[in-house]
Amino acid sequence: MLGVRGQRLLICPELNLVMAKFGSHPIASNLVTDVIHAAALEALAQRFG
Repeated sequence: MLGVRGQRLLICPELNLVMAKFGSHPIASNLVTDVIHAAALEALAQRFG
């Protein structure tokens, strides 16, 4: 799930994993942060999943 200004919520039942990220990016768009957040969430899922 995406939120504006950098918030993210990832729920992965098969890994028993929930990740939430709060954000306050000055630009009200996800285009600026999508690539960075996708890589970070993937790395966390691989590490802790």
